[in-house]
Amino acid sequence: MSNFSGRKVAMGVAKEAVRGTPVTPSYWLGWMTTDIDDLGKTQLNESAINVLDKNVGAEIVETTGGGKIDGLITDQSFGLILYALLGSHSAALHAGETVVYDHTFTESQSNQSQSLTVTRKDPNVDQQFAMAMLKSLELDVVAGDYVKMTTDWVTQPSVVGTDTTAFVQENHFTAKMASLKLATNLAGLTGATAVLAKEIKMTVDKGVNPYFVIGQSNPTDIFSESVTVKGDFTMLYTDDTYKTLRFNNTPQAVQISLVNSGVTIGTTTPPTITFTLPQVFLTEWKPAQPIDGMVEQTVTFEGTFSLASAYMLQALLTNTVTTY
Repeated sequence: MSNFSGRKVAMGVAKEAVRGTPVTPSYWLGWMTTDIDDLGKTQLNESAINVLDKNVGAEIVETTGGGKIDGLITDQSFGLILYALLGSHSAALHAGETVVYDHTFTESQSNQSQSLTVTRKDPNVDQQFAMAMLKSLELDVVAGDYVKMTTDWVTQPSVVGTDTTAFVQENHFTAKMASLKLATNLAGLTGATAVLAKEIKMTVDKGVNPYFVIGQSNPTDIFSESVTVKGDFTMLYTDDTYKTLRFNNTPQAVQISLVNSGVTIGTTTPPTITFTLPQVFLTEWKPAQPIDGMVEQTVTFEGTFSLASAYMLQALLTNTVTTY
């Protein structure tokens, strides 16, 4: 065993063909913070045996894995994150291109949505965490920075892997490549004016929990039990448009787009990621008026299932990957 720094830790992900069967990473992720590891629950034995000492023994009764991986959003490996987030995927050639594909990720409505294997490799160990279910994804867009993600995972306990790291060149996104649009319906998003936001956040929580049965300490499965989407954006307080929408309870369609127009893939197409919510409600509106700063407003929205569109959240990723 050798000493090593955090930068020697590699994190990888791959789609599982058989749920819970570990596979070698198809993408290695650049990460900013991570704490993926084995987890467990220890149950203390508090039986009284004629002494004042409260605990007389302990057993490990539950074993899982999981933790967070935070990093920059990129145009290829992020497809697997979206697959784990939404559960269904289809791919088609981008119009006018021969090597560029549009990947549409839609909600599967299954409690057993797509699982991944998350791999943690350092100079001493290679750990594969199978049946990795994405518990939550946070999208963070802040002016003057890269577009970032925070992912939280629940997995089976690790098994030993024999993986070789192989990073590929990917395209990143910065806040200047992002746009936010609101409209009264999906059709209106195309011609809508982008909101001059300083910061955008969106969090998808999949309500993921492990399910334990007798006869074993690791979960028999890991289920997604409910899905919520919540976000907010901050901008200058120039008028009462969003305050009025909030207090009139007027539903809106929302679109968050990331377009790296500085890169061309294929003939003329840039790498693109688009999140679409056909129906959100503005659930909070707050002004901020610092004595020596510009007066701003923060608008909070929550997605709801749209009967007309038959979904709450959809993502479109355009890149040169054939399929996931």
